[in-house]
Amino acid sequence: MKISILQMPVAFARPDENIQTLRRMVEASMREEPDVLVLPELWRLGFYPQPIAVHADLDGQQSRAVLAELARKNGVNIVGGTVANRREGKVYNTCYIFDRTGTEVASYDKAHLFTPSGESADFAAGDNAVTFRLDGVLCGVAVCYDMRFPEFIRKLALENISVLFLPAAWPASRLSHWQILTRARAIENQLYVIAANE
Repeated sequence: MKISILQMPVAFARPDENIQTLRRMVEASMREEPDVLVLPELWRLGFYPQPIAVHADLDGQQSRAVLAELARKNGVNIVGGTVANRREGKVYNTCYIFDRTGTEVASYDKAHLFTPSGESADFAAGDNAVTFRLDGVLCGVAVCYDMRFPEFIRKLALENISVLFLPAAWPASRLSHWQILTRARAIENQLYVIAANE
């Protein structure tokens, strides 16, 4: 499995600009013929404009349409980072995953919200661990702060995933934590951790 991580320069609160950046980066990445493209957390808006409910993508419609189109057009699997997703009166930090045909094969709502930044006041937490297959390989997904909860990652590992995708918007001030935790989760669970940071 050949993977390209799209470390996007995200324009704060400018979704249309970020979508155009994504299109350019996908086009450039396809020269390397990857099997999977991985986006960072909250790539559509940045981390994150207030009030988030006003900026959020209603049921992820715009984001899902763009990701499905890019996956189908380029024949590539996409782990779509996350987007602020407004549904049923709440906002979730949601990752959508698409296969090479542009079919949505899974979605995951971030389970552990970063309370010190106020994320838990603005987003609703997900409550499910999610696995899916890309090209026959069993994979899982976690988002950013989820990585600080080894039991949660272990739950995915016990489902026999081979690859853990980890979109994030991890701050540079805690870079050493990022490096240690990604390695720790990979080593203790004996799986590949593919981490994409904004």
